[in-house]
Amino acid sequence: MPSPIDTIRARSRLYGLLGALLLDGFQGDGLETARLLPALADALPEGLDADHLAARHHQAFGMGVPPYEGVLVGAEGHMGGDRAAAAADTLAATGLTERRTDVEADHLGLLLRASGFLCAAEADALTDGEDAAATELRALQVRVLDGHLLPAWPMLSIAVDGLDLSEWSAVVGLAAALLADHRQALPGEAELALPEVPDGLLDDPKTGVKRIVA
Repeated sequence: MPSPIDTIRARSRLYGLLGALLLDGFQGDGLETARLLPALADALPEGLDADHLAARHHQAFGMGVPPYEGVLVGAEGHMGGDRAAAAADTLAATGLTERRTDVEADHLGLLLRASGFLCAAEADALTDGEDAAATELRALQVRVLDGHLLPAWPMLSIAVDGLDLSEWSAVVGLAAALLADHRQALPGEAELALPEVPDGLLDDPKTGVKRIVA
C-alpha cells in the first residue's frame, strides 16, 4: 500500500497528466504516460498517429466543448468574464509560476494542473514536517475544487460523452473520479454532490494510478 505522502504525490502527477492532456492533447510525454495507464490506454483508438490524435483533440475541445468554467457554468456562457477573473485570482493564490498565455485562466486544464501543483507542495511540506503549511495548502486545494473544478465537471462530462470520442470520455471520467477521491480526502464537505468513487481507486489495475508513483 502506498504511504499517505505517496498517495498525495500520485494524485499530483495524475492531475498534471490530465491537465496537460486537456490543454494539449495526446502528444509527447503525455501520450507515453497515458499508454502506461490502462484506463486511458484501452480507450485510445488503435492505429492513429499524432496528427489524427491532435485532430480529435481539436474536435473535442476546439470545435465541440470549450473546456472553460465560464462556458460551462458561467452566467454569460462564454470565455472571459467573472469566472475567468476569479480563476486568475485563484491561480495567483496557489503560487503556480508556470503561466499559459494561449488560454484563459478558467481553462479546466490549468485548474487541474494547479491542483497537482498544490498536492506536490503539500507532499513536500509533510515530508519536511511543516504541518501548518500543509494545512494552508489543503485549504487552497478546497478553493480550487469547490470554487472551480467541481461545479464545471458534471457539465463537461455530459458534453464530452456526447461527442463519441472514447479517449476523451476516458480522460474526463478518470478526472471526475480523481476530483471526487481528492475532495473526500480534504477537510469539510463539498457544496456539490460528488461522483461515486470506486473503493481502492489507487489500487485498481484498470486505472493504473499507482504506476505514476514509480
